Amino acid sequence: MNRNSFDFDIITLLLYLGLTLFGWLTILAVTSTSGDISLFDLQHAHGKQLLWIGISLGVALLVLVLDNRFLEGGSYIAYGLTMVMLILVLFIGTEVNGAKSWLVIGGQRFQPSEFAKVATAMALARYMSTQNFSFHNLPQAMVAFAIVLFPGLIVIFQNDTGSALVFGSFLIVFFREGLNPFVLIVLLLLGAVAVATLWIDSWLIVSGAVLLLALATFLIMFDKRRWLRNSLSHLVVAVLLCGFAYSVDSIVDKLQEHQRNRIMVLFEPDLDPQGKGYNVIQSKIAIGSGGLSGKGFLEGNYTKYRFVPKQE
Repeated sequence: MNRNSFDFDIITLLLYLGLTLFGWLTILAVTSTSGDISLFDLQHAHGKQLLWIGISLGVALLVLVLDNRFLEGGSYIAYGLTMVMLILVLFIGTEVNGAKSWLVIGGQRFQPSEFAKVATAMALARYMSTQNFSFHNLPQAMVAFAIVLFPGLIVIFQNDTGSALVFGSFLIVFFREGLNPFVLIVLLLLGAVAVATLWIDSWLIVSGAVLLLALATFLIMFDKRRWLRNSLSHLVVAVLLCGFAYSVDSIVDKLQEHQRNRIMVLFEPDLDPQGKGYNVIQSKIAIGSGGLSGKGFLEGNYTKYRFVPKQE
């Protein structure tokens, strides 16, 4: 893009700014419990969020006026620096809410994983924009996956699963650039199998459903020219998914306690209504009390009386 022309997608930009404003108003609504509101109060979540929105808009303007070659030339450097910071977190990081994913410099606390997301996007864009890049080239595909997997795995070791999942969104870019959609189908099936096994609590039923689903997928994607190859690949995937269904409970048992609790209360919040399931139950009641139209901006009873501890 020619930076001098400022030729960008105005619709996407307006949608982004609209979502940002709506998100900030939501944070303001759920954290303001009295009529005396200071929009710039940094002691509250909405004040901090407003500060970061301002900083982000400044950075966005800076990026717009920078030459493409500067961003391209600094992409690998930015990636390398953020990977060093991620590794440092493992040794000297500060733990917050069970995740050791923070660094403290000059009394200020920040998450290197947030910078790593941007740096990974920059490094991946530079690598995939090289001449003749193709996911049909196995070494090139492996490098592209490694660029994303490396920071993702480090963040997992920091016990910050939520941030690690964000790196999975780069798969959308991969499919856009030619990755076989069969990979997406397998990943979606893995998620469906995991949820179904925890919900139904019978891996035999789930395995049967997986086999039927695999058969349906095979019939949809059947290719007469490569029928043997397709048959074997679908059979292997079906068997692996059945094995995965059998092992889901064991995998969940090896998770950290707070991670297991988040999964279990999703299916059975009533098991511990005053403990692990409290937030889920109160959130449902808060949403239900507003009905379809809501209580009105800054008028929510559940917000005013702080029934939900972490409202933002």
